[in-house]
Amino acid sequence: MWIAAAAALMGAAPAVPTVAAGEIVLPRADARFVLHETTARPGGQLSEYRRSDEPAEKWTRAVALTRQLFYPGTSEKIRADAPALASLVAAISGSAIQSSCSGATVKVTRADPSDQFAAATLRVRCPREAITHDPMLTYVRVIVAQEAIHSVTAMVRGEATRADVEWADRVISDLTLCNAGDVAGRCAARSRVIGAPL
Repeated sequence: MWIAAAAALMGAAPAVPTVAAGEIVLPRADARFVLHETTARPGGQLSEYRRSDEPAEKWTRAVALTRQLFYPGTSEKIRADAPALASLVAAISGSAIQSSCSGATVKVTRADPSDQFAAATLRVRCPREAITHDPMLTYVRVIVAQEAIHSVTAMVRGEATRADVEWADRVISDLTLCNAGDVAGRCAARSRVIGAPL
């Protein structure tokens, strides 16, 4: 849903990007979290990480990484509108979560840059998730980078403690932008294999 809104802001036709992007945003490494599922989308990808010691259906903390490539021919427009686009995508993400959770509250916590890129951050508190009926805390960081719009999401299911809040804030704050040519450190160690650690 947010893809169409972003395309409208960029003045782009909804064409699928034709080049593969090596760009990815990674949170701080945490070997307790492993790649649980990856889903391809037109021009993008969603990767979900969950704790390896928790059942898939009863997780308490999870991390999701979403990447949506820029539409062909829109790079200049995106760069000009990057702050507005980051805020728009964050707002749409918050609205989507809010629409699936009665009584959810959304707060944009900051709209500051991430390194040299435009970014926006929001926090959503859901008092009763539709599937499990548990409370849910969700932090989302949207970054408009060189090749794509990225979102890093940290989710806590159940009553969030102070430690949960600090964890979620760290996940979306301590980020590394990797490109296809990066061969050192965190970027070189990344893996897209199911079961690979975050």
